[in-house]
Amino acid sequence: MKDFTSSALEHIGFSGIRAVFDKANQLESEGKKVVHLELGRLDFDTPRHIKDAAKKALDEGLVHYTPNLGLPVFREAVKNHLQRQLGLNYSDKEIIATMGATQGALLAMGAFLDQGDEVIVPTPTFVSYLNAPRFFGGIPVPLEMKAGEGFQINLEELEKKITPRTKIMVIISPHNPTGTVLSRETLEGVADLARRHDFLVLSDEVYDQMVFEGEHVSISTLPGMWERAILANSFSKTYSMTGWRLGYIAAPQNLIGSMVRVHQYVVGSSTSFVQAAGAAALNQSQDCVREMASTLAERRKFLLNNISSKLVPVKPDGAFYFFLDVRPAGYTSQEAVNRLLDEGVATVPGPAFGAGGEGFIRLAYATTLEELEYAAEKIGKVLG
Repeated sequence: MKDFTSSALEHIGFSGIRAVFDKANQLESEGKKVVHLELGRLDFDTPRHIKDAAKKALDEGLVHYTPNLGLPVFREAVKNHLQRQLGLNYSDKEIIATMGATQGALLAMGAFLDQGDEVIVPTPTFVSYLNAPRFFGGIPVPLEMKAGEGFQINLEELEKKITPRTKIMVIISPHNPTGTVLSRETLEGVADLARRHDFLVLSDEVYDQMVFEGEHVSISTLPGMWERAILANSFSKTYSMTGWRLGYIAAPQNLIGSMVRVHQYVVGSSTSFVQAAGAAALNQSQDCVREMASTLAERRKFLLNNISSKLVPVKPDGAFYFFLDVRPAGYTSQEAVNRLLDEGVATVPGPAFGAGGEGFIRLAYATTLEELEYAAEKIGKVLG
């Protein structure tokens, strides 16, 4: 029988994160201790009031289709949240309830890419962004960010990557996998290029509530950018709702109108009672968000004090990741990951995040201090 696999999958492999996760689970099934630092999944439970809102919605029969854009109560909650947090004034028709920020990114690619259009993706990057354009005939164009430049976007190098086929640029801040928070100066430079060369910016702001030093700036707030920015966010990290699969995108109505045409055929609408829970998350007390962020700040401080500074070339100011440089220890990324896994610590090799990742590994401090103490000891033993 012939191979029926689409040619679009030719350059799309499986996630390097999941490869480590599967191997770590295999070791655990054999009775070995493993500290999971490979997944970007917080160890906190979803706050009680959010779960209660979902139960209430179920009990009240909110179990059917919603409008393609999402429940009005959800979109109203997002609209008010963005106004409070960022001073952005979207209407409820300029927001789509998505199944996480990843699906929001796919909607943008599907709505705006023609065959051969280019998407500039600063790397290392979250695994989806180098592959998503390929599903729609787009071409990902990596733009390497360097530790020596603080993993900020080099604006001169960015301008060299821009061509007449450039349609979208992806930015992530706070950044996965490096933990870098893009500076206002960097974002203003990106905005200037986007305006002059007339391309869209897809802004992943999933970690916006996890900034420990500096400030979070949404590129949508910069002059002339509201019209060409697509803001993607998620409830997965902020409210520890990874399994709920809920997020949103916000953009001007002309852009949203194109994306919802894709959305209606991909999922139709996001889960009804999950949207109700998301509305409660945004509308009610944010103490749970502050408490989780405070706990993460303690974990970050512990690792900064207990991992050799030569392994931390750029201090992570946001999210909950360290991007460790293993080259001083004389290892490739994969060698370091393998040796640490032998010691019971699961991390991710840098090349899983694209160009510029070799020589680094990602560590997610999404677990207890007790387990981080164990991990820090093993990291010191293996990497020095």
